[in-house]
Amino acid sequence: MSTLPTKLVIDLQGPLLSDRERQCLKHPAVSGVILFTKNFNNKTQIAELIEQIRLIKSSDIEISVDQEGGRVQRFRNGF
Repeated sequence: MSTLPTKLVIDLQGPLLSDRERQCLKHPAVSGVILFTKNFNNKTQIAELIEQIRLIKSSDIEISVDQEGGRVQRFRNGF
């Protein structure tokens, strides 16, 4: 018998929240969001995206970036 995870980190499809992603963020098991290059246009946009996430979930949701270091740099222009 398997159990469902109690904490999940989700990713987003693009730079704006879809209706489905908004619903997913409301699920109690979702504890974080990981951001990739596909989620970033500029500093203003990413700040607004993070604000929207925190308005839906709460300010204590963990927001991460897939940043490996070295030659792999997910966020460049302005970061």
